[in-house]
Amino acid sequence: MRDMIGKYRKFAGLLLVIAAVLLLVGWEVKGREAVLMDEVLVARETVPAGELLSASMFRSVSVPGNAVIEDAVSLRNAEEIDGKISAAPIFAGGQLSTQHLKDKNAKAPTKDSFFVIKREWTYMRSSALRRGDYVDIIGEKDGHNFGRYKIAFVKNAEEEEVTEVADGGMGLIEREREARVDATSGIDHIEIISDLAGYMRIKAYAESQGTPSLILVQREATS
Repeated sequence: MRDMIGKYRKFAGLLLVIAAVLLLVGWEVKGREAVLMDEVLVARETVPAGELLSASMFRSVSVPGNAVIEDAVSLRNAEEIDGKISAAPIFAGGQLSTQHLKDKNAKAPTKDSFFVIKREWTYMRSSALRRGDYVDIIGEKDGHNFGRYKIAFVKNAEEEEVTEVADGGMGLIEREREARVDATSGIDHIEIISDLAGYMRIKAYAESQGTPSLILVQREATS
């Protein structure tokens, strides 16, 4: 009888050990995430300011609760995104906040303005850049991506806008990017739409290099 009781006790002890291990594994796999992590939406790719937003531009990820930004948007309220405009650049992997969202007909935020990307900062760019295009601004030496920006103006050395010309030079016509072969003059510099903080990061990097260091990569608005 004592032998039977001893066996039952050993078996019960083994079951308790197995249960404890399963609980520990469950905590590490799901429990910790459920208790300590929050689900938030982050940008799949960099979204420039003034872009028309859709839920497909974002994905849901788990982050520690103390790392969630103010007014973060979660999957539960993703319907708030569709039809809104980005009030500021949202970098790839960056959390989405309701502060990034504005109504389509709202005025541009006053903190956005036009800023010059100087010719002497530019290591490489396309000669086909024109007003309304988007560019990723990337550091030539380290590949750092400063974000995607809309071009407000493309200008020559005389501060005149570089535009396309119709056959015979009689006026402006629209062309696809790859067909931009006739222009009023050569590009000297561009002006981007940005907030001051974003521009100052680009400026500080470019001036610290001492040589042309920015690559301007032509992009689609939401590619």
